[in-house]
Amino acid sequence: MEDATDRVVEMIEALQRELGVPSERLLVGGFSQGSMAACNAVFTRSVTPGGLVILSGTPANLEAWKAGMASKRGVPVFQSHGQNDPLLSFQAAEQLRDEMREAGLSTEWVPFRGGHEIPMPVLEALGRFLSTTSD
Repeated sequence: MEDATDRVVEMIEALQRELGVPSERLLVGGFSQGSMAACNAVFTRSVTPGGLVILSGTPANLEAWKAGMASKRGVPVFQSHGQNDPLLSFQAAEQLRDEMREAGLSTEWVPFRGGHEIPMPVLEALGRFLSTTSD
């Protein structure tokens, strides 16, 4: 996870240099393991994006993430998870949501009846989130 996170951070920094995207206009996220790498980058590194997207992710390093959450208080978060996900626990996703909210992060939570997937209602809600965070 740490090597993957370092690569994510390097990629973000390179894209910001090349494209001139300020941190407040940057959205970081992913699906499944990608969302966990995104969380690790935001909560354990100096990445402070304009938004964080967690699609079917679960805490991979919760104690370290909790330590970094307070400093990311202004970062809006979109999180979705299937209630019947056979790979990653719905309860663990709820725990992550609760920890982020307790740390003061504004977290939009979109649970759905389904598994390890991204259904259309989640995509629609994510589109609205992206529209409001990119204003």
